[in-house]
Amino acid sequence: MVQHIADTVESEPGWVLCLVDRQPPLALAEPVWQAVMEAGRRAPGGEAIPAVGHPAVSGEQPVVLGADTEFVNLGGGSWGPGRLVRSGSGPWQWEPRVCLSLDQTRAAFDWTANQPAPQLRLRALVNWPWAGSGDLEITPPRRRALT
Repeated sequence: MVQHIADTVESEPGWVLCLVDRQPPLALAEPVWQAVMEAGRRAPGGEAIPAVGHPAVSGEQPVVLGADTEFVNLGGGSWGPGRLVRSGSGPWQWEPRVCLSLDQTRAAFDWTANQPAPQLRLRALVNWPWAGSGDLEITPPRRRALT
């Protein structure tokens, strides 16, 4: 749930109160809320919050984020866990949260053969969030071009 609150001083930006299940309430300055909405503007369907996620509180973040904040944690969106960041007064950018896991595929138990000692093989899997993935489809003509 989102509630917009106007500031009593006309020249000051308003606030947006975000209430999400099982999280403490989070108050964002209106310019920060607008940055969240702008970040997900190009998502399919044009709905920002389902794409980037709702602003979330973490242990390193206060529950009130003023206009001078440099990052906003986001969760629950189709882009996966991430956050909006900016440097100083620069533009906001969405970035994914780096997640490392020890999940293994069946190939993890395959070691190189015919070597004096087994050699470790590493495999990395990367999931990139894409706002509009329609152009990334491998169609038959594109597949032929790859071979």
